[in-house]
Amino acid sequence: MKKGILVIVLSAICLTTLHAETYESQFGFTVDLPSHWNVINMKNLKNNPEKYHAAHNDNLKDTDDSLLEKNKKEILDGKVEIFENLSTNYGNFKDNIFVQMDHGDMKPLKEMEKAI
Repeated sequence: MKKGILVIVLSAICLTTLHAETYESQFGFTVDLPSHWNVINMKNLKNNPEKYHAAHNDNLKDTDDSLLEKNKKEILDGKVEIFENLSTNYGNFKDNIFVQMDHGDMKPLKEMEKAI
């Protein structure tokens, strides 16, 4: 029984990996993204500005315009990338990963590691 479950899990992982595209971030990392994930970055936004406008994108129709403009500016300035899962956007819920490069002290994180 355990072998059967292991085979099913491994098969699902392999199938997901086979349909993924490797994306190289402007922040220096790579990630394998399945086809139902969309990347909103500086290059994509400059080439297709209408994709990040609520009037042209059903996934953004319920998003506050001021938030869209703030994020758009940060994306065009090269400070942010957004990964959105197109298969789980339901009404006001947007399944996404917001990546931001920033500089600062990681001291609080180091203190948390010591506590663990």
